[in-house]
Amino acid sequence: NKPEKAVAAAPTVTLTNAVLDFRDLLYRTVIAKEIGSAPERGFAMLLALAVCHRLSAVPSEVITDVMRKHAGGASVSGLGRNFESAMTLPLDKLSTFVSKMGAVCADHLTRDELVEMVKQLKPDWNLHFTLTADFLRVLTKTEIKAVARDVGLHKAIGATFDGLFAKKKDEIIDALTKVDGFNYVG
Repeated sequence: NKPEKAVAAAPTVTLTNAVLDFRDLLYRTVIAKEIGSAPERGFAMLLALAVCHRLSAVPSEVITDVMRKHAGGASVSGLGRNFESAMTLPLDKLSTFVSKMGAVCADHLTRDELVEMVKQLKPDWNLHFTLTADFLRVLTKTEIKAVARDVGLHKAIGATFDGLFAKKKDEIIDALTKVDGFNYVG
């Protein structure tokens, strides 16, 4: 009887604050672009925020600036005056303005809301993300190795992949970002 070979467990990776901050910024950008690209998404986002009592995620200073510029003014305290100003907008401009309000909320969503919205929007990551040295720099060596395996860099590099991680972090990043024929987009 041969003893069974122990299977090496994949390392458990906990996201660091730097990684979470990088991801949050990326998600905010993606959400704003995805919602801003389709008026129905902007309207749906506003409805969803209203139902969750989260309309405070729509920055009032942005809305006030637009009202002042396009609708002849805005008053911080006057609901009737603001309604009257908004009614001066042509319907197409009002519609565009309201749909864009859903997009500008991305900067004010919580981390959990960001994750939830990215799952709902199902963005095409080929349009929004490229694996770069800047991204890899915010990761630990263990995280870099996990990401490299996840995206298939280990296969593109081949047998020398594991040995690469004995090097300094900058050397690892340099090697990982210069693999001929590897698609870093998405």
